[in-house]
Amino acid sequence: MYVSFVDLDPRQEGRFRNRLAAVESWFQAEEQIGEAVRLFDVLRQERHLPRVADPHHFIHYQIHKLENYYTLLDVREHPRPKKVPDEDIQRAADILAAGYEQLMYTEVGGVPCVYEEPRHFTSIKQACRVNPALHGIMTQYDVTPKYMLKRIHQVAPQLSFSALPMKIQLSADNMRARMEYAEWMYQQHIADPFFLQKILWGDETRIYIGKDLQGKLKVYHYTGRYDGQPPIANPLLNKENTIRLDVSLFVDAVRSCSHVEVLTGTTNLEAEGRLTPQMQVLCVDRARHGLGPYKVSW
Repeated sequence: MYVSFVDLDPRQEGRFRNRLAAVESWFQAEEQIGEAVRLFDVLRQERHLPRVADPHHFIHYQIHKLENYYTLLDVREHPRPKKVPDEDIQRAADILAAGYEQLMYTEVGGVPCVYEEPRHFTSIKQACRVNPALHGIMTQYDVTPKYMLKRIHQVAPQLSFSALPMKIQLSADNMRARMEYAEWMYQQHIADPFFLQKILWGDETRIYIGKDLQGKLKVYHYTGRYDGQPPIANPLLNKENTIRLDVSLFVDAVRSCSHVEVLTGTTNLEAEGRLTPQMQVLCVDRARHGLGPYKVSW
């Protein structure tokens, strides 16, 4: 981005005084936009300056010009011409996403074998070094890998740099047990079409009431602009006020959520209040049979 400046003329004098007042109010308010808007309105009335439709944006824009271009004059920004056309950048992104094939050597039964294994690029520099087509694009337009990567993010934002999904390798016994269980479940379904509707699916989760609030509420706003709102004081964020809930949930295909149980370990709840009425009946029944208290472990 490059800029050019427009000289001040007499007709702009009023607007220029407004800009100066905006900058003064910003620094007098110690860079707090809510207080800056209030001070700006006071200065504007004292100096008989014209009204501004959006003082929040007006103040931020004047500060932006001052910090980036060291002026309060009108600034015209012109986009720089692209060194590499978008279609070639897209081609480079496709090359980067496609990866490459690594020549591999191994031995099977004493016989040497050669094969090619698909690989992913771990950096733009590696891709430029390994792939002749990508290197040719850079050479043709005389650009650096850093520039290419920046333009690729602009033209192909869906191209991501992240870890590959990996899972632990299961043993043969584990795989065999899973296959036998899946076959048994399938046979149950064949024998009874309503079999899956009779199954309860359960899981456990842990919820922090308070701590989970911080950073979880997301709204749209311009960075640093909260319309004068101060940070919200929330006592639940304090460590001594945080409440932990350990919950077990069960669902089925007919009734949706079938059972909810608050587990042992929940903070600030009485022990008898952690069990639903159904579980309280179960606990009494277990006590009658000498089975001890009901416990659920992680």
